[in-house]
Amino acid sequence: MKKVIVNHQTAYNRETKQPVKKGLLCQWTTLCLIVIGTLMAHGAMAQWIQQGPGPSKNGQVEGITDGEIVGAVNCVTPHPTNADILYIGGVNGGVWRTDNATATRPVWGFISPEFTSQAIGALEFDPTDATNLTLVAANGRTSSFAGIGFGNRGVYRTTTGTGPWTNIDVTGTFTTRNITGIAPRGAVIVAASTNGGIWRTINTGGLWTQLSTVPASGLPAGGSFDLVGDPLDNTILYAHAGAGANAGIYKSINSGESWIRVSDAAMNTDIAAAGNVELAVGRSNNVYVAIVQGGRLSDIYRSGDGGGAGGWTALDIPTTTETGTVFGIHVGGQGNNHLSLAADPANANVVYIGGDRQPWRTEPVAPVSFPNASGADDFTGRLFRINAALAPGSQFTAITHVGTAGNSAPHADSRDMDFDANGDMIEGDDGGVYKQNSPADATGNWTALVGNLNVTELHSIDWDANANIIVSGAQDNGIPQQEFPGNSRWASISTGDGGDVSVDDISSAATSARYSSAQGFSNFRRRVYSPGNTFVSQTFPALTDIATGLRIANGFSFVTPIKLNSQNGSMLIAANGGLFESADGGTTVSNIGAFTVNNFGQDALAYGAAGNANIIYAGVGATVRVRTAAAP
Repeated sequence: MKKVIVNHQTAYNRETKQPVKKGLLCQWTTLCLIVIGTLMAHGAMAQWIQQGPGPSKNGQVEGITDGEIVGAVNCVTPHPTNADILYIGGVNGGVWRTDNATATRPVWGFISPEFTSQAIGALEFDPTDATNLTLVAANGRTSSFAGIGFGNRGVYRTTTGTGPWTNIDVTGTFTTRNITGIAPRGAVIVAASTNGGIWRTINTGGLWTQLSTVPASGLPAGGSFDLVGDPLDNTILYAHAGAGANAGIYKSINSGESWIRVSDAAMNTDIAAAGNVELAVGRSNNVYVAIVQGGRLSDIYRSGDGGGAGGWTALDIPTTTETGTVFGIHVGGQGNNHLSLAADPANANVVYIGGDRQPWRTEPVAPVSFPNASGADDFTGRLFRINAALAPGSQFTAITHVGTAGNSAPHADSRDMDFDANGDMIEGDDGGVYKQNSPADATGNWTALVGNLNVTELHSIDWDANANIIVSGAQDNGIPQQEFPGNSRWASISTGDGGDVSVDDISSAATSARYSSAQGFSNFRRRVYSPGNTFVSQTFPALTDIATGLRIANGFSFVTPIKLNSQNGSMLIAANGGLFESADGGTTVSNIGAFTVNNFGQDALAYGAAGNANIIYAGVGATVRVRTAAAP
């Protein structure tokens, strides 16, 4: 098997248990697999050499040099006083630091090798450390690829700014928790988790207390989507907490020891039905709350006095209109994962908000047509500025496309925003990390800060042995492949969500055929390359009959495993609702299996063996099905 999941310096084999679909199949045999031991001790593992992508060019951004993308960044953490120092936390890529963030292409270093999990849910400086060298990072699984992540979760602390990190979850409190916010204050550290609510330690992690179990804390039971601190008062914290009638925004003025609910009745009703809540606190006691319901932004509230007697004001929800249809910031309905919020550091009335993607001009009516009302020509980022000082109905302005000097935009699916020491906005999304140098007006532009980051979530890879090139399928980063052997800078041959890939490098020594697709097996393509990695041709096999029959009966797969025959490069199998076989490179196919092959982060197919080109092994739930002969 060639399948691995690759992030930074680490590569992981994946096995996922799924419910078994029962049924009898002609010519198929079912084998049960049981893993009974460790295959290889950690110390005996092979040495892995970084190959990339770091970054990929030609990605789904606009007005950005080379179209640089690099994978999902969940946290952006600028240094409080030095704009050249910037940290990011990858969705599945660990913690990275650069010391030249103001350069055209920053140089990044990976600094969290000791973490058991590289899925980063929160990353913050400790403001009580005047040297700005203490940071705390916490794990949380936030991948848009069904929340996939590896390893036990925890909380880590460094006092050097670069590591090493100390595990401050020594009792394993957060092994299965998704941490969404962290607030270090010396020995006192407060953490928020979606599946455990608010936690606190007063001895740097020696003991963590779940505050919802302490009546004196004032916090109710239930999860927490966010936790933030006041930038000017280290003792003041705000958090979303609770469920049902107790849900709301809670405030602490004693570093998390006790809390009171400061949201009003209307907000509490909205929050009780929320799938996500994001908070931002400015430098003038101004607090903002963004609420997502049903995957889309439903409300934005502002308080000018820290949730006090002045009350909360509802702000305009940003929208644009495409041929009569109104769209908010979550065109793709992905607000549960993709929502960012940042208070302007200089203007107490201004807040910035990010959603998922741009709509096309005639959406939802096909075909896709651009430019849209915002000036977007692709499914790129959707971010706005909201000014509470303006009259309702006129408060929001785009900070991408028409809201920039060069019609620029970062990648879609915003996750985090913050401001660096120069006052520039730093944003993390599913394509990497980007900067807007003047978000307060329309004179700025977006630029990429991805540099040599290696945080792409690759769920499928294959090797072209003729050209010595890696080809891959990536979460929201399309189909990136190496430009030449050993190069860490790759190029995307398609954008969006990449499907699985497979390479025919056995039919001919003069050319190789690389098969790939997008989500749902759309745009399935065959690209031919020379041994020197020169592009020769591209065709889109018809895949006759694959959209009918078993696929409709069983439903299609978001990611479709494909496998070329190891003995005959013209033969391939594809799993999409059922299992399909082709003898002509995908032009025509036959239904050969009424079952669902493991298809989310696995490549559970083997096809062809010496002496029997027709043999197939297919992983189905916790079993392997074997076909030894083709149907007559």
